[in-house]
Amino acid sequence: MWKIKNKEAVSPVIGVILMVAITVVLAAVLYVWVSGFMGGGEQTPTISMSTSSTPTSDGTNVNTTFKIVGVSAPDIKWSDLTPSVAIAGTPSSVSGTITAAGTYVAAGDVIKVVIPIADIADGNKIDLTLVYKPSGGMAGSTYSTYTA
Repeated sequence: MWKIKNKEAVSPVIGVILMVAITVVLAAVLYVWVSGFMGGGEQTPTISMSTSSTPTSDGTNVNTTFKIVGVSAPDIKWSDLTPSVAIAGTPSSVSGTITAAGTYVAAGDVIKVVIPIADIADGNKIDLTLVYKPSGGMAGSTYSTYTA
């Protein structure tokens, strides 16, 4: 038979292991609790578009029309979007106009980009990307292929 001379409740090694385990559990609970207070952030809406490209009658430019066909949220303002155009994968500073029924993006709104014919070749892709400023995410992206 074993006789216990020392009547301590827990050995020092077991005590340290228990304290570390309790600390880890408390840290995990605190992390979950605090992360519940943080919002998911600004959600990026989705915008779908159709496209077409046609040369102007005088042959000096290509008119590319991007028509909004769907919007995931009714409260997206045009001022919250940054459009960018790339031709054949290269960012471009071509001019464009937005024809909208109002302040908010809606189906039927049109983005028209005019590209000098000298800046584009047959078969080039004309990409349009709409970035949603509040979240920094891409709200919409589409392309049109130019055919001479």
